[in-house]
Amino acid sequence: MAPTRRGLLLGAGGLAVLACAGGGPPAAPPRSAEDPKPRREKGKRRSGVAETDPIFRVDRSVERPAGRWDDAPDWFRRAPGLWCPNPSSGGSVLLTFVPREPNHEDLCDRIKSYRELPDLLARARAQGTDLVYLTDWYEGLPGTSCDEYWRHKATYEPRADLGGKAALVDGLAAVKAAGGHVLLYVEPFIIDKDSALGRKRGDTWALKPDGKHPDDPYPGAWKLCPAAPGVLEHFVEIAHRVVGEYGASGLFLDSYGNQRGWRCSDRSHGHPLDEGRVFDEAARKLVRGMLEAARSHDPKAVVMIEGSKMPAMGNWAAGMLDWGLHELVQRWSWREAGHLAVFTAGWSLDDMHQILATGQRVALGGEFWTTAPTGTCKRQVAEAIERGGNPREGRMRRYAAEEAFRELHRFRNAGLLLGRPMPSLDAVTMRRWDGNELFEGEASWARLKEACGEAAEDLDRALEGRADLPACKDHVRRVLTARSEFWRVVKDAEVDVLQAPSSTAAAYRFSGPGGVGLSCVNVSDEPLRATLPTPGGGAFEDLFDGSKVRAKGGLEVEVPPHSVRFWASTG
Repeated sequence: MAPTRRGLLLGAGGLAVLACAGGGPPAAPPRSAEDPKPRREKGKRRSGVAETDPIFRVDRSVERPAGRWDDAPDWFRRAPGLWCPNPSSGGSVLLTFVPREPNHEDLCDRIKSYRELPDLLARARAQGTDLVYLTDWYEGLPGTSCDEYWRHKATYEPRADLGGKAALVDGLAAVKAAGGHVLLYVEPFIIDKDSALGRKRGDTWALKPDGKHPDDPYPGAWKLCPAAPGVLEHFVEIAHRVVGEYGASGLFLDSYGNQRGWRCSDRSHGHPLDEGRVFDEAARKLVRGMLEAARSHDPKAVVMIEGSKMPAMGNWAAGMLDWGLHELVQRWSWREAGHLAVFTAGWSLDDMHQILATGQRVALGGEFWTTAPTGTCKRQVAEAIERGGNPREGRMRRYAAEEAFRELHRFRNAGLLLGRPMPSLDAVTMRRWDGNELFEGEASWARLKEACGEAAEDLDRALEGRADLPACKDHVRRVLTARSEFWRVVKDAEVDVLQAPSSTAAAYRFSGPGGVGLSCVNVSDEPLRATLPTPGGGAFEDLFDGSKVRAKGGLEVEVPPHSVRFWASTG
């Protein structure tokens, strides 16, 4: 099923003169005459799935919410992305990067002690960011294996198998000394029913709409009422420990920003009954309390949340994790690049470039961008589907399909780096999947598997004659390095959407106290030449190569195929 595209990119009349033309520096080694060109005719269907447009247009009709944003420190504003070693339970968007066996790597598989945290910083820096986000950093339920520790959401104590508190303090201090930062995961919405805390406090802290404990979401956990006596204090104490005792740079609060309007009818909590506003107000108070606790130890500490359904949390949250490019362009949050750091993810280089062009950040999961594809795409996709089995539930089918989706994009991205024209995967590896019929019925599931196999064959034909394929790590590092320099003009800036340079490109202007910034993304196989409007002219720096150029009625730019570029005014 093709993803929904909302909102056309419409520029103000007369703002720019833009054209798509040949020429300009190539993004990668030039294509040879022998390179295959396997593109299908636009709109042609295979296995019941239609091709879609590769560019996402922001919805300019969405209104920005009232209120202020947290005054985030510069180290956080400059971060072009975050890297999560093990995205299990790391927030919905990062779950797209969770591999299944045999390639799964939990924290205990990557390091043997917290004192090795600088090694994880080095992996993050290899992709262009100084920000590491740890999900399964806390002690697990007694008797469980380390790959299950992430399920034990309760008190958030340092893991004994990684050296305990002393090792965590040393590791976090070493990361900070090296100029890096670590966010530690905390989930304020649920606690594990099997935990000691869950057995002791779960029933008294739990939400009880209509007097009953809700089973969904997360059947194995208590869903907490933030207005229940003791809940706020519990999580504020965790924030004191995470930043004040352990030395983390901040916290990621899973679910918060996403959950809203829950009703609770437990009279012992002492709040008005069955009113959604009670949950919302208490949740905001909890986030505020955790931020104040963190900043009582470190004035530059930050709090991040998952999701944008609770905009007022931006008063105390410096950033959020959203659900992909297709969601970002429809939400109010795309407008707030100058004030609020939004991190989101995708498997495609085209998606990553579009996210960064809006002024927002990327969420990097596992080793997807650093691992080169091997063998044939057809074989890798078939093995991924076989590993996934034939789940009965639509949700589990999605997780199984993601194995194949990642392999398809790994091969396509490698081809793009080689400068080869590659078939689109938008229709096969759909981004939006809740309620998607392709995961619900046996026949639809069979069609989706067939479509993945056909797409893999197309990719193999496009890569014919090439034995060794590149990983994306160097490219990602280059793009994120340029984006980290772009922060000086994005900070506190207002963003304007410029007239579309072509049907496969988008451009933005950022105007603020740091000057003027311009970004342009091109998702086509051809180089793009365009003139971006620069009222007042001035000199600009190309943040990819450091070259200086002067705008004369507009900035003439060149963007290679499947690339993004940033320019910043120089005074």
